[in-house]
Amino acid sequence: AYVSLDAVEDAISSYRAILDDFGADRPTLIALAGLYEKAERYRDLESTYEADLGIATESADRIALLTKMGDVRRKKLGEIASSIEAYRQALTIDPDAGEARSALEELLGGDENARAEAAEILRPLYEASGANDKLLRVLDIQVEQASELDARLDLLGRAATVAEHALTDLPKAFAY
Repeated sequence: AYVSLDAVEDAISSYRAILDDFGADRPTLIALAGLYEKAERYRDLESTYEADLGIATESADRIALLTKMGDVRRKKLGEIASSIEAYRQALTIDPDAGEARSALEELLGGDENARAEAAEILRPLYEASGANDKLLRVLDIQVEQASELDARLDLLGRAATVAEHALTDLPKAFAY
């Protein structure tokens, strides 16, 4: 069903008045977030998620809000560094938060800074979960980024060990 932008803006004004009069509560913030999304008011949407995060107590709700904040920052506002921080916070709550992990994996193909930071966050998660193919990918990124010889050699040694022992890929291990 089509809803006019004027109706959405009127609803936003009504919900803002409720917040002003009665303070923030999760149902009002959730409704307001939906309206901001329809109106494509992404800065307000991000701020609403942040306000909701301030009162959400359940881990699952906090993870969902942090992931949504990260997505808005990354996809709508072009704020990659702050999006990575939101995903990092979600993964701190639960290292298996799939949507936050997937978003960081998408950033592995991004610009140099995003790749490096995403790889740094994902590496210990991959090491802990035994995701060795993915671990090699982030190690490759870290090798590219490492400027000091000792750091590069340590990363290459780690990659060779993963390739040889975890993946039993001797040619790849030799290449490292």
